[in-house]
Amino acid sequence: MTALDRIIPFTAYSVALVAAVYWAFFILTDVVQQVVVNSEGNAQPTHPSKPGIASLDVYLPPNQKNDNNQNVDLALDGQPISLLLDTSFADLFVVSSECSNEGPESPCYGTQHPFSIKEDTIVLPNETFHTGLYTGTITGNVSFPDVSYGDLVARYITTALIYDAWPNYFRNGSFTGVIGVGLRRASIQWRQHKRLPMIDASILQGIFERPILTLSSPRYGDPEQHTGSLTFGEVQKKYASINISYADVVPFSRTPEKPNGLDHLLTIGWTAELEGLRVNNVEVNVTRGRLRPDGRHVSVVDTGAAGLFIRTADFNAVVLRFNGPTQIEVQPNNETIVWFQCDQPQLLEFKFRGEWFAIDPLDLIEANADRIVNGMRMCLSTLRPYESTLFGDSLMGLPFLRSVLAVFDYVTDDMYSQPPRLGLGSTVDPKKAFERYGEVYRNRMA
Repeated sequence: MTALDRIIPFTAYSVALVAAVYWAFFILTDVVQQVVVNSEGNAQPTHPSKPGIASLDVYLPPNQKNDNNQNVDLALDGQPISLLLDTSFADLFVVSSECSNEGPESPCYGTQHPFSIKEDTIVLPNETFHTGLYTGTITGNVSFPDVSYGDLVARYITTALIYDAWPNYFRNGSFTGVIGVGLRRASIQWRQHKRLPMIDASILQGIFERPILTLSSPRYGDPEQHTGSLTFGEVQKKYASINISYADVVPFSRTPEKPNGLDHLLTIGWTAELEGLRVNNVEVNVTRGRLRPDGRHVSVVDTGAAGLFIRTADFNAVVLRFNGPTQIEVQPNNETIVWFQCDQPQLLEFKFRGEWFAIDPLDLIEANADRIVNGMRMCLSTLRPYESTLFGDSLMGLPFLRSVLAVFDYVTDDMYSQPPRLGLGSTVDPKKAFERYGEVYRNRMA
């Protein structure tokens, strides 16, 4: 079976399941050739005189009227590139100027400022990749440009240069590549060639003050949260006053259905144990996890998910307790969605490490997805049922990350001598969120 055989139908929320799809169907074929590029393709450690801190704006693509994905800008060999941010991948994929963008049917149509290969750019012409990612397949060659995080520069970073892709793969130019900040096991380049992915190489080169990344996310239609930030080397100073709880990421099985599958637990995602659910101040039981022998419910923090994906039983229990009328529909692609009355804010909370994390009521509204039913404006919820066992028991996607500060902490400079930790800090005051909801929620429909 090829990657083309495994592509799922495209919707905004099939894209949201990219992490599960990625682990389900990625295929990478390559022409094997022994090529030595800085110790066989790995970035050589450098020792800058003073490791630093870099903070990049996280922003919504200007040609989209939603917050289903978010971008950051990096410079590769000095060339600025707009990249889709994904916490479940670990590789760097960038559109090459070799990829046609001349018309709507071109694979890279609409992409802005693709990476232009220079005379001194290191490219392995005989080492190709062909993999399933998001809504289709991409192909190209491996390269090793320098990557700039503001003033901080990492040398010879393994980068997949995209030469071909499915039509409109880049959503009319919403992004020009993908920056993966996931764990090393999520890296195709590491799994296939033992080449360090971007974040690993950058940390091991010692360019950051601490082996830590902090993410705050933008919210469509919210003047107080128009942009977010991806900070390398420290916890964002803006959130210095909030309480951040840390815990080791939770390993889980990707093959629970196989004999002894639960005996093989892998650290492959930024995860936390989901301990509780509460909706409009009513607590509901969380379904037992399926991916560990102890039944802990493993939730993956995933910017590749446009919504909040929870087990079907949990979804039904939550929707039953929504304020106001609701409508549940099953789409032609068998995706279940729920509509609720727009002017009725919902308070959804998730419990991790004994603490409750509130989701801003605005983040339960999918931007620009509303309709009139019997004279009542109904909004599409970002909540979805999730039964996959490929990547966690549940997915805390972008609505969660718009309400919670995430800290991705590798703990030690050698990265994996101790388990990585995930830090979570609530940024939502439920009382204030409800007070401003009536003034702001209509902005998400504009």
